Amino acid sequence: MWKLEVSISGLKNADGDIALCLWRRDDEGFPYCGTGKPFKKVKAPAAAPKASFDDLPSGEYAVSLFHDERKLGKPEFAPSGVPLSGVGLSNNPAPAPGSPALFEQARVPVPETKAIEITVRYRQ
Repeated sequence: MWKLEVSISGLKNADGDIALCLWRRDDEGFPYCGTGKPFKKVKAPAAAPKASFDDLPSGEYAVSLFHDERKLGKPEFAPSGVPLSGVGLSNNPAPAPGSPALFEQARVPVPETKAIEITVRYRQ
């Protein structure tokens, strides 16, 4: 079994939590951490933005996250559907506006990768 460590940068403040989701290629709802059905989910305090996913079998995974500043347990969105919460993905891809990232863009092989850094992006 393997461990994937995640460091988080780019937070605009240390309020609330960071919700992180670990996805396999066929998990339903990627990359939407608040509403999808990821393989594993963890939280980290925004004041100490690091987390890990433990006891992973070898495979391909992707990590998505959102900054849950108000501890609502889900990301916040504008009426237009634009995320108000800071969001991030493994490999830090920049998907086209209005299009979700593809699993392939965020793919992380385990055990080859043991630690990643995700930069949180805000659209406000």
